[in-house]
Amino acid sequence: MDLPAHKLDDLEADERTRAIREAQRDAAMAPDGVNPKQLAGNKKTPFRYLPRAALIPVAYVMKLGADKYGWWNWLKNRVQEGDYLEAVERHVAALYAGESIDPESGESHWAHIAATALVYLDAELNSMADSDLPYPNAAAQLIRDRKAG
Repeated sequence: MDLPAHKLDDLEADERTRAIREAQRDAAMAPDGVNPKQLAGNKKTPFRYLPRAALIPVAYVMKLGADKYGWWNWLKNRVQEGDYLEAVERHVAALYAGESIDPESGESHWAHIAATALVYLDAELNSMADSDLPYPNAAAQLIRDRKAG
């Protein structure tokens, strides 16, 4: 949306005013002994649940991908779901074969799986992903029906 600078400033000021009023309302409603900032933070994206140590090898795999395919390439060109599933399956096959480290990158196959999933999810959330998978079939239902017990 292209707005004149003064209109954009008005929108930003309105957003700041709304956020301040909401924080003040939350502070007034906070029970005694409860930090109102904590109450406000509880409404926001809970980044505390991301496993930080696991993100480190994933970040290295993401950098390797950026060097190889271009930085944020999945937001510049549409991606196909099947390509990403096949990449995941290759890393899973290597793990089943007893190989824990990808020989090309020197990073864990699990880090490659996580990075691949994150890239595809980001493309999907940004409307840059297309499914090229076959039509829906009975496989998913059969898996649910035949759970090992």
